[in-house]
Amino acid sequence: MTNQFRTRLVLGLSCLLFFSAACLAATPDFLERQNLEPELSLAKEAISKREWKTARSHLDKLLQANPDNADVLTLAAFVARKSGDLDGAFTNYKKALKLEPGNLKALEYLGEAYLQAGQPKSARIQLDLLEKFCSKQCEEWKDLDQEIRAFKDKHPSK
Repeated sequence: MTNQFRTRLVLGLSCLLFFSAACLAATPDFLERQNLEPELSLAKEAISKREWKTARSHLDKLLQANPDNADVLTLAAFVARKSGDLDGAFTNYKKALKLEPGNLKALEYLGEAYLQAGQPKSARIQLDLLEKFCSKQCEEWKDLDQEIRAFKDKHPSK
């Protein structure tokens, strides 16, 4: 293989890769992934207003565009839990924690979901994990600890 041929081959492959990347960047899916912020803002606004159905709709769109985002999964689980869908909440919290085991919000909220399901021992496991990741000083640990204490006050037999 001559040097001239090798140079043309490298140049040709480089152009092919460049144009392939340019075509990929122009696909709607790629553009959606680059423009998640407006949808996320709308979801957070709906959450702040306790408009669970609206929030869920926005989060479903976000998850379609980016299914492996632990923060979006955590928000989707939070909305599911607040709207009474504990199965959906557990599923999304566990997916988020599989992707990001140290996700403090997912650990806290999963603990709260366990309390909502009447499972304080499982909530305590989440509290222990929070302590491992952030000690007893982080807000998530303090919040879940307070929730567990309140649960035990209301349900002394559990």
